[in-house]
Amino acid sequence: MKQYKVLSLMLLALLSCGILRAEETKFFSNPVFAHDWADPDVWQGDDGNFYTFSTAGAKYSGGQAKFLWSEDRIRWDTIPDYVWTLETLSQIKKYGDNIWAPQVVKVKNQWLMYLSCYTSESKSAIVVLKLNSETFPTKDGLHGPWTFHSVLTQSSVSKINDTIDPFVVEDPETGKVWMFFGGVGRVHRVELASDGLSLAEETPTYTHVAGLKDSDDRTREKVFEASSLYYRDGYWYLFVSSGFYSNYSYSLKVGRSETLTGDFVDKNGNSMKNGLATTILSTPKSSTDFWGPGHNGGIFDDIEGRTYMYYHCHAKDVPVTVADYTPRALMLQQMYWDSEGWPYFKNGKPVASEECPAYTNSYFEFEVPSSGWATIYLPFAFEIPEGMEVYTPHAIQSNVLHITRVEKTKANTPYLVKAPTGNYDLSGYSRDTIDNRMNGLLVGSHKEIAAPAGTYVLDNGTQGTGFYRAGSYTVRAHQAYLQTDSTDPYFLCENFSGLEAISSNESGRIEAVYNLNGQKLNGMEQGISIIRMSDGTVRKAIVVE
Repeated sequence: MKQYKVLSLMLLALLSCGILRAEETKFFSNPVFAHDWADPDVWQGDDGNFYTFSTAGAKYSGGQAKFLWSEDRIRWDTIPDYVWTLETLSQIKKYGDNIWAPQVVKVKNQWLMYLSCYTSESKSAIVVLKLNSETFPTKDGLHGPWTFHSVLTQSSVSKINDTIDPFVVEDPETGKVWMFFGGVGRVHRVELASDGLSLAEETPTYTHVAGLKDSDDRTREKVFEASSLYYRDGYWYLFVSSGFYSNYSYSLKVGRSETLTGDFVDKNGNSMKNGLATTILSTPKSSTDFWGPGHNGGIFDDIEGRTYMYYHCHAKDVPVTVADYTPRALMLQQMYWDSEGWPYFKNGKPVASEECPAYTNSYFEFEVPSSGWATIYLPFAFEIPEGMEVYTPHAIQSNVLHITRVEKTKANTPYLVKAPTGNYDLSGYSRDTIDNRMNGLLVGSHKEIAAPAGTYVLDNGTQGTGFYRAGSYTVRAHQAYLQTDSTDPYFLCENFSGLEAISSNESGRIEAVYNLNGQKLNGMEQGISIIRMSDGTVRKAIVVE
């Protein structure tokens, strides 16, 4: 007879305590993606994973495009599903033959994608796409398709050449949404509607922010493109690239302003409008390993407070893939801050290897109480020790949690853990923490918090171990609580005896199996079953998927 893994209905966990510590730091090597990945954008999805898209990514699969994803921001893999359909691609290409420099950003709880569409300097545009889901990836685990919404601005209308390289940012002080964009026609700023899907005004105001026109500087040292913004300690930092992208002259520069609508200046107080900015990353003509760094696309702080930046760069031995030019690979590098709050890179040039923000080897001292169950929520994917089982709750039926066992954990994901009572040292590679992330019905928190009203927390109550409606209760750091609309006081069955497993000998003692509607079954099925044993005892149990 087939052996089933069956868990008793009291599959619920007590809160346990633990200490998170980091001990060993690894190193990563550049490029972190050694293929063409020009004009990268890097962001974090609602699932806690990291994603990137680029000009090269937009060319994959006949133009249907591909994202890359990573759990640790270092190792990148292609996502199977396409970014958009061929129908959407045809709508995009009405505004330009080439698709460049994407940005993916969440505006007012809506995931949007901004794209450059380019045929020539005088025929270029920026369009916006939507993801028809409030979460990225979607609840079904998909990363698209993204659908075409509208064209925002066109060079033929605005008379601004090189309408490319969009960067959209919301001002937390005013709530206004701004788009910075541009290339050889200088970097401009224009206000978008609050939802980011159109221009704010029927007759928009385009404000020159930085750089000269290429006709005024044929060296392009003062001609800026690829603008991006980052806020830190009272300043907005405007990063731009200048020079020719195809060779060593390309470099990364910066200026700053106290407001998004203010005058951005370099370290010496010169206005960026005049083509002046502070160079922070460049290479000499003699460079052979890396040359022409620029077009940064993602700045983040790790759990230790260190700042890192993604950018693209020509790199030795990187193969040509879909691009018809020398490929520019995805680079990652630590960015430092001087005493006056200005960013800089060590030696001002690309590095081949550096301490890895995502590979900090971390440990969590974890205690499983006498019930044998606990909740856990860690900023790293931990190795499951021998004897420990990890589960995800995904449904509630008849006051009982329906759970699924997992063989591999993910970072920033809450779980139920079953293990013999005792202390465990869980290990994995840390990355930054994301608070209040849901997995099935569990919500995790990296901080100690007061349990939100209307939720359930794990406790030893009058009815035994289970999730009880929370009152004035504290959820400890790196643990989880149950979130549901149910009004039931707890999720337990009566005190039936439970089976840890049914062996072939015990299976012979099963007299009959019924579903929750009282219908007799030919055998146990996945889900909740009622089992009548040959000695007359009745057991409710969950067959784990």
